Amino acid sequence: MQLLIRDLEKPVDKTLENDIEWICESFGFYEKIDKEKTAAQIFKKLMKSIADEGKLTSSMLGEESDVTRGAALHHLQRMIKAGLVVKEGNAYYIRCSSLYATVAEMHRDVDQIFEDIESVAKEIDDRIGIKRRE
Repeated sequence: MQLLIRDLEKPVDKTLENDIEWICESFGFYEKIDKEKTAAQIFKKLMKSIADEGKLTSSMLGEESDVTRGAALHHLQRMIKAGLVVKEGNAYYIRCSSLYATVAEMHRDVDQIFEDIESVAKEIDDRIGIKRRE
């Protein structure tokens, strides 16, 4: 898992489009060259596929988002690395049955990573002889 989280102000206007773009931007899915916000378009298609219980291929996502399959794959790979999207065969889908469940699971993943880092940091302190207040 490689996750970039940006602390951004929530959109003032509560629209589906604004909220999806905010989530994508918060997870660092936008790049300077992504003027058309392709990541958000792909993410939105994946979200809508949850209701249909469908899985989409990179070709389908590219066609529906009006980008090349390569561009769709690029964004999908970033979403996979972040832990938001899963690939099964040639199909892609949101990790859990809802966005809320997916984000909650990602949160637990990050908490576990920090617990592991804290544990090793404590061991290093102990081996070096650094005293700390607990």
